[in-house]
Amino acid sequence: MLSFYRGMLNISVDIKGMLLMEKLGFKNTIKSVLAAFIGVQSNKNRELDFNQGKLSHFIIAGVLVVVLFIFALITTVSLILPT
Repeated sequence: MLSFYRGMLNISVDIKGMLLMEKLGFKNTIKSVLAAFIGVQSNKNRELDFNQGKLSHFIIAGVLVVVLFIFALITTVSLILPT
C-alpha cells in the first residue's frame, strides 16, 4: 500500500490501484475552518470538507475559532484604550 498527502486529504493507494480516502483529522479541520473564517478557502477544499469531514469537528473548531477571535478583540481593545 502506498500512502501520500494531497492538500488536506490523506490518500492511500492499494496494490490494485484503488484509492482509499481517509477522514479529515482535527488538525486539518482547524486549518479548513481558519481558511473559511478569513475567506480564502478554495471550492475544492470546501467540497472535500463536506464529503470527508465530521460535522462535530467543524462545530467544535468553529466555536473555538470564534471564541479566540472575540478574546483577541477584547484584549486588543483593552490594551489600546485607557482605563
